[in-house]
Amino acid sequence: MTEQNLADPNRIYHGLGEPDEHRGRPIVVEAGGGGPTERERAILLYRLVTGTDDECGPHSFFVGYEGTGPHQAARAILLDALGQTTGSVHIDLETAFVHDVLSHLPAEGEWHLHRRAILRWVLGWCVEMGIDPPEVMRPISATR
Repeated sequence: MTEQNLADPNRIYHGLGEPDEHRGRPIVVEAGGGGPTERERAILLYRLVTGTDDECGPHSFFVGYEGTGPHQAARAILLDALGQTTGSVHIDLETAFVHDVLSHLPAEGEWHLHRRAILRWVLGWCVEMGIDPPEVMRPISATR
């Protein structure tokens, strides 16, 4: 993977398989490398940060269950996918994302989530809840 600071609408969230010193796993954001045979050509864009200064460190995320660790991962992934650099997401959206998506990822080992799949999931959740989608998604929802 080559490091490059690019904005890519089709970026991929990649949970790395090796645990860090806090037993969590970093999540990196990549461009390209969507399929199993293309992953070695992925371009590293940046690492997600938790936004908290707790004992687990700023790059330590957890998935594979429903708890505080996966909620931090959900918040970081959703904020990034929705184009927000700071702030928060609707707590019900975060909880549903943990329940529907992150709790089903392997707690150990690698995983990949495409931004476009996350955005489709968010749009479906907004429709299901009867609320307006986030601003970044308005062009997507206008076409349905």
